[in-house]
Amino acid sequence: MNKKIAGRLLFILSIALFIFQMGYLFLHAIYELEYIDHRLFYAFNILIVAGMVVSIFLLFPIPKGWKIVSYVTAGILILLQGDSS
Repeated sequence: MNKKIAGRLLFILSIALFIFQMGYLFLHAIYELEYIDHRLFYAFNILIVAGMVVSIFLLFPIPKGWKIVSYVTAGILILLQGDSS
């Protein structure tokens, strides 16, 4: 598969998951709707961050130094997704 096509597909998937999460937040506020398992919220956030990072790397030419900084930043964001309850 072409890198551009894969990057665009991952970007669209990440945006769709983000819209899904925003819909969940509105439904939770109005109807008190909840996920079956609270970890799903964090799993979707991890997929959004990972998909965006990989799609950016596939779509844009980025120098090696910036890639390392981006990987570290994405890793920190993923590791910070902890359940506070």
